[in-house]
Amino acid sequence: MALLAGARRAMLEFLGFFNWRMAACYYWDRELKSGTVNLLNGYKLDSYAKRGLLTHLARDWKEINIPFLLGNDVPVLYPWTAKEEVDLRFACLAPSIFRGGPLPDHLVRDTDFNTIFQYSYYLEELNESYHPAGTPPVIPKDMPAFLKDFRTWTIRSIPTKKEKASCRKLYHYGISGGKVIFWRYRPLASSLEDRMRERSRGGRSEDDFLSDDDEEEAEMETLSQVREQYKGVCAPRPGEKFDTEDGRQSPSSQVWRTAREAVERVARLLRENVSDSMDVDGPEASTSLVIPSAPTSVEGSNSSFPSSFTPPPSTKYGSESSRFTLSSGSSQLTTTASKAAGYAPAPSLLDRIALPGNYPRVSVTHKKGKLVDRLDKLVAPESEPAHSHDAPKPTLEQRLGMDREPSRSSSQQRPRGRSSSPRRARSGATLAEDDSRRGETRLDTRIRSPVRRPRAYTPVSTEEGNRIDKWTDEASHLLTTFHFVQMQEEHRWNPEFLDHAVLIMEDRIARVRLRLLACYTGTKTAAELLDLALMRCLPFRLAIPIAAVPRFRERKLAPTERALAESYYPRRKWNGEGFAEHYGARFLDMLRRPHVRRVASMGSSLAWLAWKNGGTVIQDFMNGPSIQVTQYGRGWSDGREENPLFITSDELSANDLDVLLGHVWEGQTERWVWPPEHILWEYCDFYSGEMTLDLDRCLL
Repeated sequence: MALLAGARRAMLEFLGFFNWRMAACYYWDRELKSGTVNLLNGYKLDSYAKRGLLTHLARDWKEINIPFLLGNDVPVLYPWTAKEEVDLRFACLAPSIFRGGPLPDHLVRDTDFNTIFQYSYYLEELNESYHPAGTPPVIPKDMPAFLKDFRTWTIRSIPTKKEKASCRKLYHYGISGGKVIFWRYRPLASSLEDRMRERSRGGRSEDDFLSDDDEEEAEMETLSQVREQYKGVCAPRPGEKFDTEDGRQSPSSQVWRTAREAVERVARLLRENVSDSMDVDGPEASTSLVIPSAPTSVEGSNSSFPSSFTPPPSTKYGSESSRFTLSSGSSQLTTTASKAAGYAPAPSLLDRIALPGNYPRVSVTHKKGKLVDRLDKLVAPESEPAHSHDAPKPTLEQRLGMDREPSRSSSQQRPRGRSSSPRRARSGATLAEDDSRRGETRLDTRIRSPVRRPRAYTPVSTEEGNRIDKWTDEASHLLTTFHFVQMQEEHRWNPEFLDHAVLIMEDRIARVRLRLLACYTGTKTAAELLDLALMRCLPFRLAIPIAAVPRFRERKLAPTERALAESYYPRRKWNGEGFAEHYGARFLDMLRRPHVRRVASMGSSLAWLAWKNGGTVIQDFMNGPSIQVTQYGRGWSDGREENPLFITSDELSANDLDVLLGHVWEGQTERWVWPPEHILWEYCDFYSGEMTLDLDRCLL
């Protein structure tokens, strides 16, 4: 039985390795026979559930390959501590994003959203403005060439001249220590344009990099595959640090490497001695020395085939490669090995995570109280003291008397709710009525006031007055003066964009509401009118003539913008379990797409998301069309209309809207994280086509 169990474990480990090999290397079947390839494909290894990867972000971020793992449905588990909470490098992996809970403060501010977008999918800083000093040096023919894939990695050799020539056309390079070093993270702008033109003709993808020696190979290695193959050789281990330019190891990390090699040498000697003295058929057959060289798998999974998703033996994960333990039996051997190496035995990663006192907890204090009290304090002026429900409240007459108190200095006067002009004296009955209704009407008088009829300076007839009153009542249902957001100083329209843009409003109710709002507020310019439409979340479209598109075309595009413009999500139906794991990451990644600025003018919950969680989406929309329109000629156009104006603008596909709104299938029913507009019209009585205070509270 022991032999059968060992054979079964070995077979599952081999299948796990083939599963990794097929995903990490596009040329995995090059040297295999067709029968072997068909046999491996028949296993359908990618359809089985993986046990997952348990890692530590602060320690392993320089070598972890999150895009590759998530792309192959491998769960990634990591402890979230205060150290990761304060580091913006890991802000996109915060648990609050995946749970759908309240976002931390540093994720809400737009400035920190910009900081998050400065990191790549591999948690490295993006350097999009690299400009070499002077002309590139001449590369001698016989000079050895090396490639540096990531900033924190060391260099690796380029064996062939073809790859060397390809690197010279694609990346910036430098000469140091008698060798030329190409930096993959610093691509040439001209090479990006050539690859984009090739991609538009149906060729290779922009995300692809160096090919194999065979030029006829149609497929190429992506960056995630390169990271997965060479992380065991080029990625730094704990205590190691490589130079950003030449990839040399720092002197402090060499001491750590010497100590680690001593531990590995002792472990190798112990493994040889133990394997020679073990009796396979005896009762101690289950005792074996394990030196992990792959990411730690999460135990307890129901999946049994394949049992793991194991990288090749050369791959290591941080300090896991230098730690060895006994799977069963006495710990005497581990203690002896630790003393021989000069180090105390370290607890396993699972033990360190399982102990509740190992990591500090971040306590979050929530303000309690009734919603009316919190809103009352929010609306009330700062200098007005907060009153409890039992304490007597000052009457309106007393409040007016305090405003007229002459002894109070100008700096101590309580600010008024609307203006500083003197108020008109009213009768005692009116004051008493206002005092009795103060608690229930205060919010409405401060935030959302209905449209008031202007004072009539000429006498009107009774019939005309009744007609004006009727129109005023109807207008009060179409318009409220409440704005749940306000334009900030950084929100400024591009003057050239306003000169060429054409305003299109297909919703008739939105057109009437915007006209009425413009007349009531005294709007005089187009910029002010569009500000009102954005703040009220009204649906509209700003399109530019096709002839004016070159005016908004950028001369040099950042590599990140080009990559995001070309990547799309596959169309698929998510169930509840898979959706909860991927929605947070997909939502944040969608906000980085250049054409997502269109949601700012789509109205309803989409525009609300742009204001609340969109980062720079509002300002991007005010700057003009994205590179999807100016560079690639994609988006909406009126070419199918009967009388076209030949105008174009950004457009979101149905799949993009599903990602933003969180569309998921639960059996035969559809669910959304954020309700789309047709759901609001059908099930929300308070929805009138614009953003109101009630709808803002509902979405929050």
